[in-house]
Amino acid sequence: MARRAVPQLVRSWILISSFLFLIGNISYSQELSSIEKSHFQHDFENLLTKYGLTNSNYSINVKSTKQSGGQTAFMINNYPQDDPTLLVSEDGVFPKDSTKQNGEYFIQFQSIGAGSTNFNIMCYMLTEDVNGNYDLTKPDFFHNNLKIPLHKAWQVGFGSPDYPLPKEIYFYLKGTYTTLDGTKSYNIDDMYDYGADDNHVSIPLNPERNRILELISAFPSATLISK
Repeated sequence: MARRAVPQLVRSWILISSFLFLIGNISYSQELSSIEKSHFQHDFENLLTKYGLTNSNYSINVKSTKQSGGQTAFMINNYPQDDPTLLVSEDGVFPKDSTKQNGEYFIQFQSIGAGSTNFNIMCYMLTEDVNGNYDLTKPDFFHNNLKIPLHKAWQVGFGSPDYPLPKEIYFYLKGTYTTLDGTKSYNIDDMYDYGADDNHVSIPLNPERNRILELISAFPSATLISK
């Protein structure tokens, strides 16, 4: 019995793999209620797991398309879903004026590994001037419907000509974003430190990170901060 079971399992695996290869990247329309949609996704994922086809190699996207008759479209993609990492590189913050004569700057966000979108990220920018004074702002770096393609950068300006020249600028980013197809969601809870003297961006270690979070939390406008 055991010897017969192995060829049967192989045939089943080949059948499912062939089916997925044929339907990969194709959309279908089908009458599905919200409960049926959930069951369909759950059952299909169980089927993949049963035959060793993990969810990391397939994505299932079930969503309403507002078609006539209440139809619902679903898509099964049989290609690997890489994870995007949203980050600011070491040279990702720089002054608009290379002579550093005013307070206008740019910041660049890169999407490494895969493209990203659906940014729901709160940005806190803590500026320290040469006299040790701090100022907190909450710039909106990510507009609605923004998409950052793979290995591309989103550049946005901040500050103004009258902005005091800083000593350090700390950026705290907290929220979520997704892959371009919206099938995977990721949390972000990152901090960056821009040093104006050397034009360099670094990531503060825990003691410094905690100190900056405490400084940010001391401002009344930072009520959403949570360590």
